[in-house]
Amino acid sequence: MKALKCTECHDTDLAEKKKKEEKLKKEKALQHFNKGKELSDKNEYDKAKVEFDKAVDLDSSLKAQVDEINNSANIFSAFMNSFGGGGFENFGNNQSEKNNNENQKIKDEDLKINITLTLEEIYTGITKKLKYKKYVKCTKCNGSGAKSASAKKKCTTCNGSGSVKQITNSIFGQMTNIISCTLCDGTGEIITDKCTECNGKGRINSEEVVEINVPAGVSEGQYITISGKGNIGIRNNVVSDLITIFKEEKHKIFQRDNNDILYDLELTASEANQGTEKIIPLISGKIKIIIPPNSQSGKLLKIKGKGLPILNDSGTGDMFVRISVI
Repeated sequence: MKALKCTECHDTDLAEKKKKEEKLKKEKALQHFNKGKELSDKNEYDKAKVEFDKAVDLDSSLKAQVDEINNSANIFSAFMNSFGGGGFENFGNNQSEKNNNENQKIKDEDLKINITLTLEEIYTGITKKLKYKKYVKCTKCNGSGAKSASAKKKCTTCNGSGSVKQITNSIFGQMTNIISCTLCDGTGEIITDKCTECNGKGRINSEEVVEINVPAGVSEGQYITISGKGNIGIRNNVVSDLITIFKEEKHKIFQRDNNDILYDLELTASEANQGTEKIIPLISGKIKIIIPPNSQSGKLLKIKGKGLPILNDSGTGDMFVRISVI
């Protein structure tokens, strides 16, 4: 006689199996998370992060918990700041994440401004003058924000430290973040009688002009950090950095693909069938090209070395001519 399987026991086994699987997922995610924190090589870090993301994507509830941590603590980017960015010297934010409150203020106050470049400017490189608005020290109160030295007191929320602890519960346990005190703006002091010029902030609006040396071959989203040209902090007399982010203006006839350039050339059916010569524009100047017979729409002709300069390199991209038979 065939024995019947206990369905209740079967359900219990499945539940236990699921618990073990969940535990393994969390352990795997934690392993890759810890591995990433210990790495100093960016390529190895990227690999660890991919594995970490794969682990948390296995389970929606686990992913939701990790997303919550990312929103509050920004797990990977917190230690990613130790890697340089942007692809060449002085590009990217190479400022390390600091734990002390003064450096946190600098990070919060970094001034970001977009600079729009034409393809021609990217091709040659250019020096641009940039006029921008920023905060500078209030001269009336010398940056203190108070009418007098006695017109301020210690903040009771942060006990004068300028920072408070924020605790987040997660699958990895409790995570503690140090954040700026919102009551005293991270200064550790409360102004009892504010300066009338700056309304207690210790800074006022002003303008400045700087020159930005843009090297040839930059790409959209890359940026240059200019030390000490940003905003002054609220009542802390610490000047932040100016971050100039490059935006690329759409070109009328050229399309960019990294360091290569694409140009669409229209031909009549007769020109495409018989072959012809054409003078076409370059980013700088013109060039004569030979169109071979029986050219079809979509055919690409490569003109070597007529693309954009490769950033921090002696090489140059190529130009591609795409045939369109009309």
